Amino acid sequence: MQETIEWESSAMRILVSMVGLLVVMLIVMKLSATQLQALRPAANDAVASDPAASQPAATAARQAAGQVGKAIEQAAAERAALAASQ
Repeated sequence: MQETIEWESSAMRILVSMVGLLVVMLIVMKLSATQLQALRPAANDAVASDPAASQPAATAARQAAGQVGKAIEQAAAERAALAASQ
């Protein structure tokens, strides 16, 4: 009889814990959805008001790609020179 009471007690504790976790998850999901909705219009307004805002990022990306390409070419030339000297 004692074992049955302990088992029921632990089962009830697990059930209450699971329900509590589900409630917390629901609250977090609702709050995050509210925050995302608040941020979405601000992001759209920034892009609409300044369409050139994305151009500096594209320019920086091209410059970085060019620097990487130059570094690869330089490393290849150094490696070829080292191989030729041996």
